[in-house]
Amino acid sequence: MTPLLRLVDVSKSFGATRALRGVSIDIFPGEIHCIIGENGAGKSTLGRICGGFVRPDTGSFWYDGNEVPFFSPEEARAAGLAMVFQELSLAPDLSIQDNLFLGAEPTRNPLRVLRRSKERLDCRSVLDAVGLGRIDIRQPVGQLPPGQQQLVEISKALARKPKILVLDEPSAMLSLAERKHLHGIMAELRANGTAIVFVTHHVSEVAELADRVTVLRNGALVESIAGRQTVDQIVERLGGGGMPAPHRPQRQLVQHADNATADLLSFVVPRLDGSTEAIRIAPGEVVGLYGVIGCGSERIASIVSGQASDAASVALEVEGQKIAVNTPVRARKLGIGHLPNGRASNGILPTRSISENLYLRPRSRNQRVTLAPTGGDPDKELSEIGVRYGNAKDLITSLSGGNQQKVLIGRLLGSDLRLLVLEEPTAGIDIAAKADVHNLLRKCTGKGWGILLVSSDLDEAIALSDRIHTMFDGQCVRTYSAPTTGDMSSISADVVGATHAKDREEVL
Repeated sequence: MTPLLRLVDVSKSFGATRALRGVSIDIFPGEIHCIIGENGAGKSTLGRICGGFVRPDTGSFWYDGNEVPFFSPEEARAAGLAMVFQELSLAPDLSIQDNLFLGAEPTRNPLRVLRRSKERLDCRSVLDAVGLGRIDIRQPVGQLPPGQQQLVEISKALARKPKILVLDEPSAMLSLAERKHLHGIMAELRANGTAIVFVTHHVSEVAELADRVTVLRNGALVESIAGRQTVDQIVERLGGGGMPAPHRPQRQLVQHADNATADLLSFVVPRLDGSTEAIRIAPGEVVGLYGVIGCGSERIASIVSGQASDAASVALEVEGQKIAVNTPVRARKLGIGHLPNGRASNGILPTRSISENLYLRPRSRNQRVTLAPTGGDPDKELSEIGVRYGNAKDLITSLSGGNQQKVLIGRLLGSDLRLLVLEEPTAGIDIAAKADVHNLLRKCTGKGWGILLVSSDLDEAIALSDRIHTMFDGQCVRTYSAPTTGDMSSISADVVGATHAKDREEVL
């Protein structure tokens, strides 16, 4: 079979960083081709070259059996390629409908009235395919939580009915249920002959979906393998030597003289059964909030970190004192640090250097960060948190997504804090880097910091949390103390409303 897309001996550098070194890859119709590798291996760069968004320094490009110049984004779109980026490319102030068809408007007559009625029907169709059929398509996309924005991004690509679909870490912000839904869409596209380039860190996804796997390391091709692979085989090819075992951080409790453990933070949330649940975080403790997008976990994180506009109206107790955490600066003064979801829009400053991003500090709700004077050694600190980079003065955007995330975590670790609010701390991070982050979190709890963990990665939530509160529709469903993998089925049922539905059936 002739490849639909072929890249031969492709190389690309960004300044002093060599992202790709002579990589060749074949993409076939009706196949899911997974690209895997550690952070900084060149996966996203290779995906962007396939999609026409990065032009390589050397190499050749073949499409449908013919050698052609490397595509521009417009040429790629015209040829039937669509791409979903690791970092969202949506226009936050435009409506969901306008975002879906941005760049696809009729151009022959600039004064032509857009066919809004047909657009609305098409919009509903693609949104329904990703599980957003009931959403108001007129609202600005920036008002949606990051996970739903990611689903809109996927819908935007599907609306183009592509021959080749490039997905760069599309499931990093999705819950387990939403990932499964996406996998179903991918399987249907494959059955209809669409070629899918799938960049992912989730080896379980590769084992489940991949018809062909390309492994990259340090910008070079390790190997391309046809056929299904097991998780252990994939990890072995990544150089991991086997799947790392989950390790729960050791809990270091800090106690008062009367032997009563002092809670760093406590607050009350409603339960589905009509009662209330007290969520408490003691020093050295990790408390997880687990649920699907829109379950209420994100709102709790924004309240505790002072990001919510109505945060002052919510009763919080910080070390036994009732305190209003009404701004990020107030949160920081109380020793509360926040790692938000969506590093591109809520974390990094893309026009600043790596070292500047490392030393950013919160300022206000609308202008959340400012550079703090520091006598620190960025090279030493970046090395300690395992960031791969060329020069600390390089732009933060020269790093891979996973290394950007490490910088954001390093920013918190270098601060005088007592409580971390972490939203999806390992989204878009490979297996080895995820283990590094977990080790860093163990160091935090080891010195008495508490952690409120919001994660859609159930394995991670179970491995790290002393307790997990499952969330559904803004309410707590159940609390699991010292959760284990044996609780997975029950936890999964909680967060999709199955537990509540079963309880109602029993009452009826």
